[in-house]
Amino acid sequence: MAACSRRGLIPRSSILYSGSHVPRNFRSKHTNSRQRCYSRCSIVPHAGSSTPYNALFPSCKARYAYFPLRVRGFRAESTGKWRGGPNFQLGHDPKNKVLGILGMGGIGQAVAMRAKAFGMKIQYHNRRSLPPREESGAKYVSFEELLKTSDVLSLNLSLNPSTKHIISKPQFDIMRDGIIIINTARGSLIDEAALVEALNVGKVWSAGLDVYEDEPNIHPRLMENENVVLLPHIGTATFETQVRPVVLICECIR
Repeated sequence: MAACSRRGLIPRSSILYSGSHVPRNFRSKHTNSRQRCYSRCSIVPHAGSSTPYNALFPSCKARYAYFPLRVRGFRAESTGKWRGGPNFQLGHDPKNKVLGILGMGGIGQAVAMRAKAFGMKIQYHNRRSLPPREESGAKYVSFEELLKTSDVLSLNLSLNPSTKHIISKPQFDIMRDGIIIINTARGSLIDEAALVEALNVGKVWSAGLDVYEDEPNIHPRLMENENVVLLPHIGTATFETQVRPVVLICECIR
């Protein structure tokens, strides 16, 4: 750290990146070359690209809503109710369901790779389409079409003024009934009040969340909902994911 400070470098282990992560005094004080080195070390492409989604994929609705297991049944074990008691419900098979990925960067592409193993059809929306070799068979669609035609929507984009509440009531209104929402990116991408309403009326069947608008506070109605899987922003909490960025930072400094 001392060596980094003398060189005007700030090591930072971060999976998602935005310009606000660079301190203002650093941006104004140091040269462009050092900023580029900072950015390269901070972003560390693909260093943890699969980990945030891995945190929810095995346990949230991406799996339990589509296999003959529901979160209600999953929780039942801790309450002593076999299969959730009399309210047991069947799930759905993921095969041939449509996964919509909003933000097809490194994490989004890792999501697509895992979902393919379950036989899901992949479509995505970015500001621009990817080269065919990076799409790996995924279909590029407009934002509106993504919302209207996806069975599962995974948010994998960064937060900035243009993406805050990118998913709110108008967006929920045009989604398929019974859609599943997964957010492992940034909490404020979703208007939580609108999500709660969509869950209550059945527009959203279930949600898997690792991030929240007002962390560490979680909307109480989300806490109460049996069809929601909640994690305390631990998507990157693995030894491997924390070590990889540090190694890359050291290599960058060299």
